[in-house]
Amino acid sequence: MHLTWRKWESKLAIFEGWRKKYVNPLIRAWWLYLFDVFFHEVSTLSNSAGLCLDVGCGSGSCLCRLVKEGERTGVGLDPLKEGSLKIFKDRIKGYKISEKIELIRGVGEYLPIKKDCVQTCITTGVIDHVNNPNQTVKEIHRVLVSDGYFLLLESVLLKNRPSFYDETHLHHFTIVDLKRLLRQFRIQKIRKFFPVLSQLHIPDKLLDSNIYKALSKMPSVIGCYFNYSEVFIKSKKN
Repeated sequence: MHLTWRKWESKLAIFEGWRKKYVNPLIRAWWLYLFDVFFHEVSTLSNSAGLCLDVGCGSGSCLCRLVKEGERTGVGLDPLKEGSLKIFKDRIKGYKISEKIELIRGVGEYLPIKKDCVQTCITTGVIDHVNNPNQTVKEIHRVLVSDGYFLLLESVLLKNRPSFYDETHLHHFTIVDLKRLLRQFRIQKIRKFFPVLSQLHIPDKLLDSNIYKALSKMPSVIGCYFNYSEVFIKSKKN
């Protein structure tokens, strides 16, 4: 799916409103756990120092922690000026960490950064929101140094069909789709994380049944459980 820029910006506005209302404590706890695992993976990289780029940085939770507890400097990039970047700026105001982080309003398809200068690039639940995933990954490859790391945490579907949150997620991936996106990189590690119900083995016949389709599209945690898992991928620039 590829939208015009005007339509894509309207999707961003929807996403900002959706996020403010999305307060389900189970989902928040689930994502806090995933972010903790993600942070551990990033913090153990061999190039722990250097410039870290967070594409789709949101309010900055992940990047702030990486800069605070490591020897990194950071660049946070996000298209939502009045939402994400404002919250991020307020978060670091008055702290020494603010001297080590630069905030940029922009999109992953056109990174305002010179080639070969980023040691580590991270994305958490971002690639399915961008207008053009292929262009975004190409840009990330361009700005990374030789052997620089690209680490992402992304939702994947059991089957390549729309999920119940279509209005905010512009793209829907299977694990095969993500591997295809990363063909420029050397994939070093893949970890999958399942919500409780997704750990059940589901036969293909059931996946194609009307009952399962109905469950996977329910606008609730139940639909979320039946429809996806989260995948962490650690890769290195070729």
